[in-house]
Amino acid sequence: MKNQFYMGILILGFSFQACDSEKSNKEVPMTVKEAFGSRFPEAKNVEWGRENEEEWEAEFSLEGHEYSSNFSNSGDWLETETEVAIDEIPADIINLLNQEFTDYDLEFSERVESPEGIAYEFGIEVDEDEYEVLIDSRGKIEKKIENESDED
Repeated sequence: MKNQFYMGILILGFSFQACDSEKSNKEVPMTVKEAFGSRFPEAKNVEWGRENEEEWEAEFSLEGHEYSSNFSNSGDWLETETEVAIDEIPADIINLLNQEFTDYDLEFSERVESPEGIAYEFGIEVDEDEYEVLIDSRGKIEKKIENESDED
C-alpha cells in the first residue's frame, strides 16, 4: 500500500512537470522562437524551458546530435552546448585539464559555442569532490566551480 502511495505521488509529480513544460512551450516569446528558427532551421524535437528569468533554453536534435541553446528574452543568442567525445576535443585543451587535475573521473564533456567563441566544459570528479571546468579555445580556464555535495 505504501509503495502504491509513493508511486502515485511520483506520477503526479511527473504530470505537473509535463504540464509546466507544455505551458513553457506556449509562453516562449515569438522573438525567441524566430531567433531560434533562423539559427537552427533544421532542428527537430524542440523542447523549451526557462533557464532563469532572463533567458530561455531550447533542447533539440540536429543531424543526429542532441543540443541545448540559450536565448535572451529579447531573442539574442547566448550559447549552444552539445556533448562531445573526449577524442573530439583539441589535445591542448585536454592537456590543460590534465595539468590542472590529476586522477579524475570524467562525468561529461561538452562543446560550448557563444558570441565569445568556442569553449569546452567538463564535469569531473576528483576523490569525493565534483567540479565543472570551462576552458576556452585559447587554453584559458574560464570557470572552475566545485559543486556542493548533496550528502550534507
